[in-house]
Formats: sequence, structure tokens, C-alpha cells
Amino acid sequence: MATDERGGPMPYDIGLDPDTPAYVISVAAELTGLHPQTLRTYDRLGLVKPGRTGGGGRMYSARDIETLRHVTQLSASGIGLEGVKRILALEAEISSLREQVARLEAQLRAARLSPENEERRPARPRPMAPPYQMERLPERSTAVVLWSRAGRTSTTTGSGATGRTGNARGRSERSRTTKGRAKGTASSGGAATASGGPAGPA
Repeated sequence: MATDERGGPMPYDIGLDPDTPAYVISVAAELTGLHPQTLRTYDRLGLVKPGRTGGGGRMYSARDIETLRHVTQLSASGIGLEGVKRILALEAEISSLREQVARLEAQLRAARLSPENEERRPARPRPMAPPYQMERLPERSTAVVLWSRAGRTSTTTGSGATGRTGNARGRSERSRTTKGRAKGTASSGGAATASGGPAGPA
């Protein structure tokens, strides 16, 4: 058996569309438990909008019967007819919005699954390296440059035979420089003695 939006049974499930007018006012009054005059009052207030026959008689659809039952429940809970009318308007608006959301969701799913969208989808970005990853720095040279007073240089490394050779060369250069200075001083002193001393006997 078909059910209405609130889970209740639809009146006279004969396979018609819920919005198709199919029940005259006497049948609608029997299905809802309301007096025909009450149904006419609800029609004038705009709570329900039944269809019309060629002669002007009211024809109610299955959805109209459902609405009349809902109005009966709201009235029994102490809500006035104006409040009931406002509630029905809000419920109709909510139902319309839900249908619109369902259509948009269906369109969105179809757009995501379309081949054109697959081609236009950008490539995923490459994952970034973690911030704690350390980079290896280039090795620094340990070569040492020694300057001598003679204007020559000697390059040595931090260790090994090359370093010892450079040190020996540096000491040899300093030794030759010291000896050269000593010779120059001795020569200068001898010359001064020869020129400034007393003359010998003739």
C-alpha cells in the first residue's frame, strides 16, 4: 500500500497520481472524518485547493486528503486556522527547497562523473618534504696558505705528507732569510771598521 509523506496510508490506492482530483466532497468528508461544510470552509480559507468539475463541484486529490488530515491534527493540538495556514505554507516551502537541493545534487554528481570534467581536473600536487628533513651541506676545504717574507706561498692541507712537506719548505725559507740578514749585518760592520779606524804606520 502506498503511503503519504507522513507515513500514513494514501486514500483508496488505485494507482492515480497524488495530485489528480479523484474524490468528490462527500467521499473526501468520509475519508477525513470532517463535515462537508467544514471542507467548504477550509477551501474558502485557502487551506486546501481542490479541483473543480465542469458543473463547479469540488474534486479532491489524494494529496488534498492528506492535507485535510494534517489540518485536523494541528487543530486538535490547539492551533488556530490562521496558524495552521502559516504552518502549511512553511511546509510547502521546505518541500520545494528539498526538491531543489535534490536536483542540484544530482546535477553535481553527473558533472563530476562526466568525461570532460575528468580531463579538466588538475593534477594532484606533489607531496611536500617534511619540515624536519635535513639537507647535506657541501664539504669545506681544509687547505692552509702560509705566507713567507720572501714573497712565496706554500699551501698545505690539514694532514698527511703534503702538510709536512709544506711545513718543511716554510722553515727552510725562514732559515735562508735569517742567514741572509746575518751576512748583511756582518758585511756592513766590517766596512764601517775599515773606513772609520785609525790609519796604520806608513
